[in-house]
Amino acid sequence: LEEEKKECRPALKDDPEYAKYFKMLKMKMPLGAVKQAMVRDGKDPAILDMDPDKPLKQKNESLGKQKEKTKAPKVVRKKLFWNAIDQSKLRRDSLWAQAQSEPLLLEGLDYDADEFANLFTSTVKGKGKVKIEKSNDTSSCQKVTKPKQPKVQLIDDRRNMNGSILLAKFKNKDFNGLAENVDHLDCMDMGETELCALRQLLPTKDESLALQSYLPAPGAPTDAMESAISKLGNCEKYMVAMLNVANVSCKFDCLLYRAQFDGRVEELTKEINSLQVACSSVRECDKLQRLLVYALRLGNQLNTGDSGNTAAAITLDSLLKLHEAKAFDKKTSVLHYLISIVKKNDIDVLSLAEELKPLQGAERIVGESLVKTRKELVDGLGLVKSMAKEESTRCSKEEENKVTSRQAPECSIDSSSSGGESDQISLPKEDDYLQTTNIGKFAIEADSTLNCVSLMLDNANDTFSDLLNYFGEDEDMPTNVFFTTLNRFLSMFECAREDVDRKDRAKLRQEKMAEKRKPLSK
Repeated sequence: LEEEKKECRPALKDDPEYAKYFKMLKMKMPLGAVKQAMVRDGKDPAILDMDPDKPLKQKNESLGKQKEKTKAPKVVRKKLFWNAIDQSKLRRDSLWAQAQSEPLLLEGLDYDADEFANLFTSTVKGKGKVKIEKSNDTSSCQKVTKPKQPKVQLIDDRRNMNGSILLAKFKNKDFNGLAENVDHLDCMDMGETELCALRQLLPTKDESLALQSYLPAPGAPTDAMESAISKLGNCEKYMVAMLNVANVSCKFDCLLYRAQFDGRVEELTKEINSLQVACSSVRECDKLQRLLVYALRLGNQLNTGDSGNTAAAITLDSLLKLHEAKAFDKKTSVLHYLISIVKKNDIDVLSLAEELKPLQGAERIVGESLVKTRKELVDGLGLVKSMAKEESTRCSKEEENKVTSRQAPECSIDSSSSGGESDQISLPKEDDYLQTTNIGKFAIEADSTLNCVSLMLDNANDTFSDLLNYFGEDEDMPTNVFFTTLNRFLSMFECAREDVDRKDRAKLRQEKMAEKRKPLSK
């Protein structure tokens, strides 16, 4: 009966135990991948080398029984520790949602399955553990301590000497005239450096008390005041002149704002444009999108093989893990292997770095810093408008007083007839106030410029938000982190591509040398 059972045993291709593996070969799956599947299932991969039309022999049956008794070797697979994105969080128009129509493994791509198995899988007897080296790269943070400024009591020698050096260019000028220009916000010809130096020399509270106690009391003769001031140095003379300017610090802030406005707006506009161009470059780069899909398929093949839960999407920082994960030969990284796959299947993708050059400048741009700069400009303009209105009101009152003093006799005669005409005078609008002074005219132009810049910044921020949603990234990711991650990956990608090209050229040279060494056939 046993011999009849042996003779009645079906052919290998029809044997229920091995039929599915021969069916996989029939579907043109690589032999190495099918053998790997048999090892995983505890079967003898040598069965595939036998004649599929003949039944399994007794020798091989006993061999199979021995294999069943012994534990199958454990297959250790190199893992890619990436960050998968929850599929439920993806928008329908995102890159990863569009990629769902394609397979999430390497099936259908031109790749060497045997090479893949040799590089990224290994059989381990007993309990095999893969040690993962964790690099704890902690950068030492050095505390930056600002130098303590020496406390100024009255006017010490050091401050007096430094102030005199800074004021040397004004030795032929009248400090009282300079103070009058500051009071009327009329120092439009001064640059940022000069204004900063003058503002630093404004008297402190203690210095103001010291100077006021030194000077003659208010109402003293002019000669006594001039005599006291003449005994002071240039620094003290400048401070005495600035004591008569109301809100002197705010007025210097307005003058500094005017001197810095054009440069700050130009720099802000340049960064906004760079951000907008970088976002458009990434969003429109079809090569990057295709590369991300290839990376997803390769990572799923590594992590799950032929079965398991495949990831539907990955974060951009997962691309950096491709360079860190190494094959068992400790030379080939997953990034090298990804490039070799792309080179065989979609070589046009290898030139994506040329399309993403605008990203190099974008990694230094911080979106929060742009918003902060805009706020500072808007707040500073509010101060300028406020001081310009005060100056305009003061100038108007001075003109009214001059006119009133000249027309005093006539006004006293006709005062009864004038009635309540003053009550019917309408208050001027804000622009009317601002148009009367130079600083006010500047404020009107600056307001229009800031409105345009604000619109540009809002558009750039909206574009970046859409870009984050397109890639399924966190909505709170800063702009510099996003572009720095991409730039780091592009740098790694270019280095790995050069390694692969160098390896391919060396292989080609070896093949040519081997071809030349072959004896010529007669």
